[in-house]
Amino acid sequence: NWLLSRIEVPELYKSKAGFYDAQAKLTFRLNVKNDLLVNFYNSNDKFQLHNDTTYNYKNTIGSLTLRHRFNTDLKSTTSLICSLFKYEISNPNSADYSFKLTHNLADISLINDFEYFTKNRMKYVFGGTFNFYSVNPGERIVLNNSNITPVSSANDRALEYGLYAGTEYNVSGNLKIEGGIRLSGLISFDDGKK
Repeated sequence: NWLLSRIEVPELYKSKAGFYDAQAKLTFRLNVKNDLLVNFYNSNDKFQLHNDTTYNYKNTIGSLTLRHRFNTDLKSTTSLICSLFKYEISNPNSADYSFKLTHNLADISLINDFEYFTKNRMKYVFGGTFNFYSVNPGERIVLNNSNITPVSSANDRALEYGLYAGTEYNVSGNLKIEGGIRLSGLISFDDGKK
C-alpha cells in the first residue's frame, strides 16, 4: 500500500496490495542412520486495483522427510508432503454485480525412494508413490442483491499411484547413462472411472 500511495496515477487511487512469504526448515539428527527433515512454507498475495475486484491467493506446503542409511551402499528417503492452494476473487462493492469466486486444491503425497550404489559405478533407484488429490474447480457466490447467477461444483477426488525402477551408469566424471521404467495409475473417487 505504501508504494501504491506514492504513484501519481488516478487509476491507481484507492488501490491496495500486500503479500508475504514465510518458510521454515529444520533438520534433526535422530541417530547415526536417520535424519528427519521438517519443511513449512506459506504465502499470501492480495491486491485490489482502483477499489474494484480483490484478488487473493494462498499457498501452504508442509513436509516430513526421513532419510535412512541401511549401510554404505543402500539408503532410503520417505516423504509425507501436504500442499494446499486456494484463491478468491471478489467484488463486494458493485451494486449489480457483486460476487465471490473461489477455487481450492489439496494434495497429499507419500513417497518412498531407495538408492543402491555398487562398486562398479552403477546406481540403482526404485520406489513408489501415492498422491491423493482433492480439487474444488470453483464456486461463484452471489453477494448482496447481485444479478450474477451463482455456480457451485463438487470436489473432484482421486488417488494416483506409481512404482518405478531405474539405473544410472557413471561412464566418466561428466558422462552418465540413465534408464528406467515407471508404472502408474489413477483412481477417481467421484465418477467410478479408473
